[in-house]
Amino acid sequence: MITRPYLLHALSALHAGTGQGVGPIDLPIARERTTDHPIVPGSSIKGVLREAARAQAADRVDAIFGSAEGNASMVRVSDARTLAFPVKSDRGTFAWITSRYALLRYARDAGEVGFTADQVPVVADGKAVTEDGSVVLDGSRVTLDGLPYERVAPSEGAKKVFGALARAVFPGEDLTNKAWRLFFSERVVIVSDDAFTWLTQTATDVRAHVRIDDKTGTVAKGALWYAETLPPETILAGIVQVGALRKDQDPKGAFDLLNNIAASPLQVGGDATTGAGRVRLVICGDAA
Repeated sequence: MITRPYLLHALSALHAGTGQGVGPIDLPIARERTTDHPIVPGSSIKGVLREAARAQAADRVDAIFGSAEGNASMVRVSDARTLAFPVKSDRGTFAWITSRYALLRYARDAGEVGFTADQVPVVADGKAVTEDGSVVLDGSRVTLDGLPYERVAPSEGAKKVFGALARAVFPGEDLTNKAWRLFFSERVVIVSDDAFTWLTQTATDVRAHVRIDDKTGTVAKGALWYAETLPPETILAGIVQVGALRKDQDPKGAFDLLNNIAASPLQVGGDATTGAGRVRLVICGDAA
């Protein structure tokens, strides 16, 4: 069994919904029951991978992803859970926030991630850990979505965490990835678990949608609804596994196909016709 972490980086607004809502938001995004953190269901991601595979290896799709006739899938994809969430910042335009719990969970599930659990800082409410020279700093504080947080200098362990995250999200050695690693490092902030939960609950994007009546040119009766989306630059993490179910199956070949699929942006979730759901998929590590 080949097991690797993957990262999902939203390049546009991302709506992975749960159907009709019961509150003021008609179409909410999917969230974990226990933490209320946003997720993208693994079933959605696996479906996207299956469709993308048809364009590259149509004759192998059923063997790799399973079929209605009872052939089980070689590929298993976990839910993608929020790891770094973009929020408005008074300095530096925006910040990527993460938390101790999100980082510990990522390290536990992903395995070798470049830092250890003891290097993840404990952050008190009202505090925020940033890199030295972070562009989101305003003196000795960080203001996130209008809320001030007192800046705490990073320990050597926290610096390792920041560096490892930047390399995981932007792993290439080309000039573009190097530039984005610096951009990320300048804006990543570790906040308390409570602050992370609060901001991932309240700082999502909620957009009004209408349907125009062709005859009147105005909004059709009852055709106004509100849909929640994850903002562009949201980063989520999960696990992908590829394993042989029979001796004649090739897990490495299937894993290589997934890497080929990940080389181009993918479309995940709803509202594709309005530009939503464009993502980067980063599968960490190789099949060795």
